[in-house]
Amino acid sequence: MTGSANGQSILIVDDERRHAASVADLLSLHHFNCQIETDSRRTVERARDEQIDLIILDLNMPNMSGIEVLGALRESRLDVAVIVLSGEEAVSNVTPILRLGADDFMHKPFEPQQLVNSVTNSLTRRRLIAENEVLAAERRETNRLHEFMVQASPDVIYMLGPDGRFEFINQPLPDGLATTTDPKGQPWQEVLNPELAERIAWRFNERRTGDRATRHYEMDITGADGEPRVIDFSARGLYQPGDGQGERVYSGTYGVVRDVTHARLIDRQLAQSQEKFYSLFMDSPDAIFISELDTGALLEGNDNFRLLAQQLGAEDAAVDSFIWASAVERAHFIEGLRHSPTFFETHIDREISGQPALYNVTARVLQLDGVDCMLASLRDRTEEHRAQSDRRAMESRLQEANKMEALGNLAGGIAHDFNNILASIIGYAELILESRDLLSPDQVEAYLSEVVVASKRARDLIAQMLKFTRGNRKEVSAVAVSSVIDDVSKMLRAAIPSTIRMTPKLDHSLEPVHIDNLEFQQILMNLLVNASDAIEGTGTITIEGRPGQQISACAACGEKLDDEHCVLSVSDTGHGIPQALLPRVFERYMTTREPGQSSGSGMGLWLIQKLVHDNGGHITVRSTVGEGTEFRIHLPYASQRGVLADSARKSGTPASDIDPAALSLAQPAISKNRGQIIVVDDEVSVSSFISEVLRSHGFDAVVFNDPIKAQSYLSSNIANISLMITDQRMPGLNGVELATHALALRESLPIVLITGYSDVDKLEEAKALGIEHVLSKPFHISEMLECVHSLLDRSDIAATNASHNRASG
Repeated sequence: MTGSANGQSILIVDDERRHAASVADLLSLHHFNCQIETDSRRTVERARDEQIDLIILDLNMPNMSGIEVLGALRESRLDVAVIVLSGEEAVSNVTPILRLGADDFMHKPFEPQQLVNSVTNSLTRRRLIAENEVLAAERRETNRLHEFMVQASPDVIYMLGPDGRFEFINQPLPDGLATTTDPKGQPWQEVLNPELAERIAWRFNERRTGDRATRHYEMDITGADGEPRVIDFSARGLYQPGDGQGERVYSGTYGVVRDVTHARLIDRQLAQSQEKFYSLFMDSPDAIFISELDTGALLEGNDNFRLLAQQLGAEDAAVDSFIWASAVERAHFIEGLRHSPTFFETHIDREISGQPALYNVTARVLQLDGVDCMLASLRDRTEEHRAQSDRRAMESRLQEANKMEALGNLAGGIAHDFNNILASIIGYAELILESRDLLSPDQVEAYLSEVVVASKRARDLIAQMLKFTRGNRKEVSAVAVSSVIDDVSKMLRAAIPSTIRMTPKLDHSLEPVHIDNLEFQQILMNLLVNASDAIEGTGTITIEGRPGQQISACAACGEKLDDEHCVLSVSDTGHGIPQALLPRVFERYMTTREPGQSSGSGMGLWLIQKLVHDNGGHITVRSTVGEGTEFRIHLPYASQRGVLADSARKSGTPASDIDPAALSLAQPAISKNRGQIIVVDDEVSVSSFISEVLRSHGFDAVVFNDPIKAQSYLSSNIANISLMITDQRMPGLNGVELATHALALRESLPIVLITGYSDVDKLEEAKALGIEHVLSKPFHISEMLECVHSLLDRSDIAATNASHNRASG
């Protein structure tokens, strides 16, 4: 986007002249006139004395900060656009800046084009505001002119209400037409001459609009003086929008009566009067048109419709087909309109100036001169749609940031648990190393079993954390509430002060709920962290899941769940929330913490209610100052949402409950002369461990810590290789890429892929290659040996069958 000065002046206020000069140089390249001010105290004076159109204002300056300058500009009521620049990242700083009248806020450093776009948009916005004010003033003047013309018109102008009574008349009706000179408030039937009332009833009390309304209807009457007169009158029905279903509501009749006996001198005023009401069509911000339903022939279009036609390259079009991308699309639209002739709504996507555009289209069928036509309106929803997309993206980023904030709260607890695990592993390992000559085989086996159990606990802890830190991939399923309460309580236990007692109440018979498991964890984790922050010193947090009813309405939206459902309750014995603040706790950026306390983004409770509502639930809260607070999450059962919940009832065995005797390694039979097994892993300790296990079981293992060298070896020795075991994450060449190379050399080569938890996105790619066996670190020796034997046995069977087929042939 390229700016143009057009006499507009920009003042760059920054105490660092070098930065100000760089900004000025950038904007000068785009033809903006720039001036520099390093003393922020002179900003208001210069903006008032010099004709400054836009100020680029640094936020942090000595003598007078950017916030203070904004306040001074606001107090001085200076009409100048302001763009604020700052290196601060805190979201909470943006709100007061925008409230003080800043047009935009940008973080340093920024892209040059970003600043140019912001300057151009701010100046354009100010120009449009000024133009709108001029147009509004012109419109007010036009209305005053219309009022003057109605009162000064020689015609009789009247308005009937929906009940047929005169609501307005600017002068008495011509004698001979009416029986009274002051008809206001009276029914029109009682005002008109009885001989004429029946004759012109449906014209005088006109309810039609457009071309079907009464226009210039002339009739002969006899005046009070006995002389013949010719009266010309026009009338039309007035309508207001109805209930949003396309129907309009009759609100009265507007009419003009003219005595054309003496002269026809006021044609121009009548045309202006008609134009005033026709403006409902012509001045609409939407693109409105009328066309024939079958042929598409255009009958009428307002200025915005003609502008749209020009943008689509069809300014001279005689039919409406250019609106749709194809004739088939128009045919589908007309079919829908015929099925719903009073109101039909849809949207269409077009491209304007190389950019996608979205239009909302509403239409209704009407008959004009016996021909089926449609009155349609196109409203540009492009910016609104883009804003909604941006808002959803921002909310997604906020949710991810909140999750990372919660992860930070877990850090201490994770470190505590992991250190305990390491202490167990290191202790037993050192005990074996230092006392192995004094220990019996049973003692050594027992100690090693403890090392394995502790290692499994470390694996499970890492798996849980990696699952929690996955991306925002919504995976809705039937989730067991008691399992989530148990998992989150254990994760947070070490992160919450030991003076706070945490009491989970688990009901394993509670029906599962239909929700994303990670979002459920995030909801509960935020509630527990808030409860912990509310307790000073000793206290209790109680977490409970139970069946129940929602008695009070949702504190965020005012709605309720009707049937029995799951109620997740988190209560604390903290300081409580004042009653005056309870209605606002779910607002964005709202926090109940006292000044000086550690504070998050203020998005926690807002995000909780959003996640709850996204999953079909509601939230209630009750609190007493000095006693504590209880939040209740109301979620429908998975069965109520048509979801099978059998999988949610399954649970695994905790690592701490594993019988050490069950960890003894299976000892398959020794295997000889089954070809080479290639082991590829850049981690020497892992590759050495795998190769030692394979060799101890009779296999010929060839080890590579460099996948490039392994690739070269495969190319030269593929015929001698029976199986390949490869890690996924390696520098230079990953496991899937190495497998692709190997399978290109020999399509039937058995392959085992080893992955970490962060490599799950590669599983589908591996399956597509035909790799069925994937081992996740850490794994049992027995798991690996079982994979190896299974693949080699299958390979032997395939080779035998191939040999038999060749012999038969």
